[in-house]
Amino acid sequence: MAFRDPALAAITGYFAGSQIVVSLPKEADWVVVDAPAGLQGYKLTDYLHAVDKVLVPLVPSVFDMAATEDFLNSIRGEPRSVRAKVGIVAMRVDPRTRAASMLEEFLKHFDIPIVSYLRNTQNYVNAAAAGVTIFDPPRAKHRRDLEQWSSLIKWVEKK
Repeated sequence: MAFRDPALAAITGYFAGSQIVVSLPKEADWVVVDAPAGLQGYKLTDYLHAVDKVLVPLVPSVFDMAATEDFLNSIRGEPRSVRAKVGIVAMRVDPRTRAASMLEEFLKHFDIPIVSYLRNTQNYVNAAAAGVTIFDPPRAKHRRDLEQWSSLIKWVEKK
């Protein structure tokens, strides 16, 4: 955010420490909480009840799936209304590949949808280094990435 041009739409950082559940900012249009990967127990339940949606970024590698399995298992104990808030973002993968099939097979056991597949591209790295997002102008430069984000955005906006 330090590299961001002030002429672009504002993105504000907010640090809440362990008090995020009780101190979510009310004035924001959107709040993205980057929760710790090992979140479990009552803290996980508190987070799940405080938010509208949970996106779990997951790379289709054996190591990443194994590391995410405990988290996904802990969600199984939540009521269906809470589990319906959770979606997977398949990271750095083409949906037509064997890796995507492996990820889909792994996720069948959890009944959690893949809401988007985001391709492996340097566009995200380059945009961040320039203090911009793929949603900032010039948007034509990121057309393929924006297309992949459309299903994710629709899922997040769905009530």
